[in-house]
Amino acid sequence: MLEEQYKELDSNKAIGIDGITKEDYGKKLKANLLSLLTRIRKGQYQAKPARIVKIPKEDGGKRPLVISCFEDKIIESTVSKILNSVFEPIFLKYSYGFRPKLNAHDALRELNRLTYNFNKGAIVEIDITKCFNTIKHCELMEFLRKRISDKKFLRLITKLVETPIIENSTIVTNKEGCRQGQ
Repeated sequence: MLEEQYKELDSNKAIGIDGITKEDYGKKLKANLLSLLTRIRKGQYQAKPARIVKIPKEDGGKRPLVISCFEDKIIESTVSKILNSVFEPIFLKYSYGFRPKLNAHDALRELNRLTYNFNKGAIVEIDITKCFNTIKHCELMEFLRKRISDKKFLRLITKLVETPIIENSTIVTNKEGCRQGQ
């Protein structure tokens, strides 16, 4: 599964603090993936600190985008795929955020369909400010434990959500929030 996720990752994504690209990692792919798998199985895997890039928003603010090292992107992608297989079947059909093959345009189409017959129109405004930045790790892990019993997998997820972040040349311990990144 790690090799499959390696192949799916975009080689044009931003590079993490270690400077390793997909091409660099692929030069010794089998050895690198074997080493990674061994560290995961032994509980020795530790994500490298990620860096923050601030992306301008339309309202003039900036959205923090977290850039992980390439090997960590492989793990993040693999964990995401596993979590999707566990939770996708129970999500409501009207949930569109951060789901495979669904996006904001799909949500707008559905909203348009649902409000089309309102003679006087309809206004819907939804803004969950910094939702992902405020998710408490303990609550997230408690939620995941309700559907996932594999303790090693849960520890791996904890390591990912608690990955240290480099912000303004300082390593910050990540105690809250789920990062958004490439």
